[in-house]
Amino acid sequence: MFSALGGSSPSKKLLFGLALALVVCTSVVDIALAQIEIETSSLSYSSDCILHSGSGLRNVYVRLAFNSGSSAARFRMELGPGVTMTYVSESSPYSSLGYALAGISICFDACLTGDPLIDTVTFMSYGTDTPYSEVRIVPHPSAQTVEVEKCDGSTVAAYGGRLEIISPGIPPLNCPTPRLFPGTPLPFDCAPPVSVENTTWGLIKALYRN
Repeated sequence: MFSALGGSSPSKKLLFGLALALVVCTSVVDIALAQIEIETSSLSYSSDCILHSGSGLRNVYVRLAFNSGSSAARFRMELGPGVTMTYVSESSPYSSLGYALAGISICFDACLTGDPLIDTVTFMSYGTDTPYSEVRIVPHPSAQTVEVEKCDGSTVAAYGGRLEIISPGIPPLNCPTPRLFPGTPLPFDCAPPVSVENTTWGLIKALYRN
């Protein structure tokens, strides 16, 4: 086993063991990263990654999966070439800034674990999407990666999920592999800015009159 290393001396065995441990640890880190998934079911995290094209309203559900503890997320939803659906509305059970197609930051207002549903985006489908087109989670325009804020305040990269659109009668492919974007995770704020209005010194003094 150690002949490729030129022998089996204790020092070379130690180096081989360290290299193997590094590979294993790297694999564990990759698997442990959160994923922002997009699905066609709101019930629970699943591999329901196929959206059948047809006329009418279609909901796309955004879920934070493989989540060991997070307080916020920042991403954008991208319609790939061939997608002809149009955006109608969206809703999140948490505080948010922006909207999915332009870039959204979502504050969970708590430390969440598990696989929470964080956003629901509604589209009008016309049944004209090119088969195997994709809806994708990609970095927010102000970010380099898809980002999740952990409960300790640190920001980490997350995998961006993908949803495949097919027409009735066309066999689905395998679920598209989530993508990890290169770049540095950056701190972000998902609280709306406080509104400010013009005032005068007289109005300020009036606040303190009996």
